[in-house]
Amino acid sequence: MEINTVKKFFMLTTIVFFTNSLNAKDTKISYPKDTLQAFIKNYGKDSLIHLLNNKIDTAFQWLKAHDDSKDWTMATNKVEFKLYSKYFELTNDTSFLKIDTIEYKDNYSLYGYYVRKVSMDAERISNWKSVPSDTLKKYILAEIHNPNTRLGLPLYGRYFTMPDSIYFLYSNYALKADLGNQMITYISLASYQKNINAQNSTILNEVKFKIFTQMYKVNNLEEVITKPTLTSPSNEEIQNKVFDISLQTLAYGLYGKDVNLLEHGRDLMYLLALQNEDGGFRNPVNNNKYSLGNSSIYALWSLCEFRAQLTQYKPIKK
Repeated sequence: MEINTVKKFFMLTTIVFFTNSLNAKDTKISYPKDTLQAFIKNYGKDSLIHLLNNKIDTAFQWLKAHDDSKDWTMATNKVEFKLYSKYFELTNDTSFLKIDTIEYKDNYSLYGYYVRKVSMDAERISNWKSVPSDTLKKYILAEIHNPNTRLGLPLYGRYFTMPDSIYFLYSNYALKADLGNQMITYISLASYQKNINAQNSTILNEVKFKIFTQMYKVNNLEEVITKPTLTSPSNEEIQNKVFDISLQTLAYGLYGKDVNLLEHGRDLMYLLALQNEDGGFRNPVNNNKYSLGNSSIYALWSLCEFRAQLTQYKPIKK
């Protein structure tokens, strides 16, 4: 018993020391791709889950204490925080989050949870059920530029039979759109897939993965942290926005099952390294060490998703 306790303490101390090696002044560290697997192989996953539990708790407490921060500037972050907190059982009370004035909130869905009560739209749903698929396709094509149309897919799409051509409409639009619209399209497809339990849909997975790949290519933590001169302007506000987006992309990819521990384990190591003692997360590209609201929302979401994957993780036998 004492040996196990000592081993666990040593492992936790080693991980904390390792992850703390990345600080605000050292932005060139690039973690080996198999860093996380090496730790799990040597020390087991249970202690890492314990560490994640602590990290998640301190991050949530920091966010709860700073929910009125002016730094919470991204369009839907409070809505997402509210919904994923419910799913991961971070709290039983999210009333401290004021979302009444947030645009698009009524059409937002995560993990099968909704802000809007779908029962309010029973008549609309009944009318749309009788619409031929070609008519539905024409409507979506005409309105696809509208974020509410795309966000409405997981909300209402479970009541209709969607032809595969609808997925391609979303994909063709997203691959030509700006990053913000790619994000909305991706999260809509990911939520829709969860709501209709279509994890094995080959076409939907391919469409979703194409959009994610385009977003992640330059908006990933390693690219932003290790190559700041390529991805971040000198303006600190814009630097923070770029960092926010990289964390949002990671959280969305985890939610949509396009990010996994085997391929993206070093993203978890970056997350662990970038958490401040107060629980929030900092941008290592500039010299300021203060915690950022937007970044912390998506970092916490990512930690929750990584923890969920870690509980199911099985090492590859060579």
